[in-house]
Amino acid sequence: MATQQIEYFHHLYEKDPVDIAALPMLMGNIHVIFDLKLMQKALSSRAMSFEPLLIPLARPLLGLSPSVMQAIHSGMLSGLMHETRPALTGKPLARLNSVALGALVEHLDDEIPQAEELEISDLYRWLGIALTIATGRALYGSPSPLSRDRKLIDDLWSFKNGSQRLLVNILPRITAFKAYKARERLVSALTPLFEVSMQDTIEDISRIRARVHRDYGNTGARDIARCEVAMLHVATVNTIPLLFWTVIHVFSRLDLVEAIRNECMALAEVSSQESPTDSRRVTISASQIGRKCPLLMACYRETCRLNGQALLTRLVSEDVVLNRGRHGGAQHLIEAESQVMMPAGVTHRLEEVWGPDASEFRPERFIGWPDTATSSQRSAFIPFGSGRHICPGRHLAQSEILGLILILCLGYDMRSADGPNMAIRIPIMSAPMLGSAVGEPAAHEDPVGIKIRRRCGWDRVSWEFVD
Repeated sequence: MATQQIEYFHHLYEKDPVDIAALPMLMGNIHVIFDLKLMQKALSSRAMSFEPLLIPLARPLLGLSPSVMQAIHSGMLSGLMHETRPALTGKPLARLNSVALGALVEHLDDEIPQAEELEISDLYRWLGIALTIATGRALYGSPSPLSRDRKLIDDLWSFKNGSQRLLVNILPRITAFKAYKARERLVSALTPLFEVSMQDTIEDISRIRARVHRDYGNTGARDIARCEVAMLHVATVNTIPLLFWTVIHVFSRLDLVEAIRNECMALAEVSSQESPTDSRRVTISASQIGRKCPLLMACYRETCRLNGQALLTRLVSEDVVLNRGRHGGAQHLIEAESQVMMPAGVTHRLEEVWGPDASEFRPERFIGWPDTATSSQRSAFIPFGSGRHICPGRHLAQSEILGLILILCLGYDMRSADGPNMAIRIPIMSAPMLGSAVGEPAAHEDPVGIKIRRRCGWDRVSWEFVD
């Protein structure tokens, strides 16, 4: 497991496709659930929780002090989750969407000059920078240091890549030097945002979270910033690769680009130009993209299925007996203090659920979802988890990805940098590290290069995303 990371669970199931596999470990058994009905029972069980697994990881990963750990043990983590969920729904979410998409538009305007073609040697990195800047703006507002210092984006990626070394917690300044230094620079950059004097200038979601920290006695700005590095990490670690794979799947097929362009055009309100030098205003209702652009939404969901490999992990607080329900079948005892793991990467590619082409990108599977889906497909599709612990940031991630692809389809032409008649290459995906849900492009391959320019007639456009 340590060497194969999440890919281990694919090999485990291929070798022996059982309902539940028990893995003896030094610290107790790990029960890996593959059966869909048992998985749904586990996800709805009150005796299985995710939070107790986070608490012992927080100190080595973030370098937390004993006083901050005391606040966490007093319920601060639950308090943060309780207050964060409503801040990522409804009107607060609409506000975050507008801010994030506005930042993406600004970034594209800065990066891609009018009437010129830009060659991008590494599409993954380019999209990652854009997404991180937008997410920083959504979390922190205009004071976001990520907008001003791109070295912090490299630090965020170094922190992610070295997170497992930090968790080992053996002389981290030496054994995880790069990740340790990157984390400390991120903490220093975020600290000014959480000074009391700055609370009226940052976005509501960070202001609300800072208030929860202080309510639990975690009052120092640097201590708050240290904890909030985790928020920035989880907001980008899977969204960046998910954005990349969605862009790759769409723009490697000209038929998809054209079809998505047509349905997005029907959503856009475009003002007329009084003269050739005037800008046209394109107004988009961000909340309607998923509803009014069914093919774009289907491409996004199919990317979540094909490239999403979340490992849903729970700690069992009391003995639980799982069975498949009224139709009988074996009963499985899950002992208290053991861990349960449910690999979405396996369920997302089950041929008995998705068909013999389960390993292929076919967005039409998700046209009309969920009404057209079978019950097995609905149970198997869990890219963001399920039940009480479903990812609260999934709607923001979806909005950022759909919004950026809409902008790229309507406003830009993109082609492969490998040659004028070559399709954009779809690289091999590496297995995600434990703790991540979406793999990056394989390191042994050359980066995907593209050439991008504004579409004819779209060189003078101002974008506005409204609630």
